[in-house]
Amino acid sequence: MSNSPKTLLPNKLPSDRRIISATLALNIDIAPGETITTAVWTCTPYEGVDPNAAAMISGVASINGNTTSQMVINGVIGVTYMIACTITTSLGQILTKVGYMKVTSMRELF
Repeated sequence: MSNSPKTLLPNKLPSDRRIISATLALNIDIAPGETITTAVWTCTPYEGVDPNAAAMISGVASINGNTTSQMVINGVIGVTYMIACTITTSLGQILTKVGYMKVTSMRELF
């Protein structure tokens, strides 16, 4: 995911269990040796209605150096979700990466 105005993530089916990642770019987002210390992922509807959107975030985020990953599950067909990751780094920076994912039917996916 990037800080561009609208980063599109691959569409998913409601039954998919997908791991998504956010990577901080060296010398752009972070300094040499700086790492992610915490990562909090959130999911909200961007287009459409899903009162249970937060439940798409499943389990605890993993952190490996300058990358964090999160399992995303379920969702409502036709809804586009804004998935955000707020990261705190070892130097105290707080950065947010945002991506958009649409949940589609099998018919729309292929």
